Amino acid sequence: TPAVIQGLEALKQQGHLIALDDFVLSAECAPLLPFADIIKYDITQYSMAELQTLAENRHSPQVKLLAERVETLEEFETLRDAGFDYFQGYYFAKPNIVQGRKIPADKSTLLQLMARLNDPKITMAELSEILSHDVSLGVRALKFVNSPLNGLSNTVTSIQQAAVMLGFDTIRNWVTLMMMANLDEKPMELVKMALIRARFCQLIAKQENIPDDNVFFTVGLLSLLDAMMDMDMPAALEMISASDDLRQILLDREGRAGQLLDIVRTFELPGEAANDAQLSVSDAMSAAYIESIGWAESSALSMTA
Repeated sequence: TPAVIQGLEALKQQGHLIALDDFVLSAECAPLLPFADIIKYDITQYSMAELQTLAENRHSPQVKLLAERVETLEEFETLRDAGFDYFQGYYFAKPNIVQGRKIPADKSTLLQLMARLNDPKITMAELSEILSHDVSLGVRALKFVNSPLNGLSNTVTSIQQAAVMLGFDTIRNWVTLMMMANLDEKPMELVKMALIRARFCQLIAKQENIPDDNVFFTVGLLSLLDAMMDMDMPAALEMISASDDLRQILLDREGRAGQLLDIVRTFELPGEAANDAQLSVSDAMSAAYIESIGWAESSALSMTA
């Protein structure tokens, strides 16, 4: 309608980016194209051949194409090669399992260090010794500790000092995350998803006055270990010598931590499926999830700064 066109013109003049959601090219919608910065296509509504044609015939090279509901690595690779620019979906949170693949020596070393990190009897001296194997890892850990997220008034200069200020388990969780991020060439969104899950589980544990909420953070963090390592979860947990308690939670969804993992995954469902699943979720949990997204974005920035 003329009113819609006028509204888009006003938004463009104010410098806003315009995304056309679930766009279908038709005579009625064609007048919207000159205003679009991003065009979103629900790939379940098209064949791959149709999507490739849409990419080839985009009306302007400046317009970015976003594929949503991308659920497999094959779909992602086909659409990327066709010329799509952005992707939404669960494809990157699934492991790409290759039977018989050998783990490179550098990754094997990281996994051995992660196994030591997950030893409940690990000491501060041992954590410091682990970090001595990778100077950049220690530097990144200290960058996170000194980021505004933690609100420390004085600059922390050592891992020992950081453990005193923030708690040993907090530092151990963050070193674990940084090691996970180094395991393979995975998108940063996967790290963010792990952070969102970890923070959500921790926030709800705090709200429910559950002791040792850091355990809940660890559960959320490791819930994407299979995708990080491109192997099934039992094998991934075996590689890092995960405790029996962690195995039961991550494999069988046992206890409250297991329940929270199921709940946080409902927020990750696409479109209407998420809306339907979230009808049974409390307002407090919805608020915790939103808070977790912001926290994860800030944390990811502090990791890459």
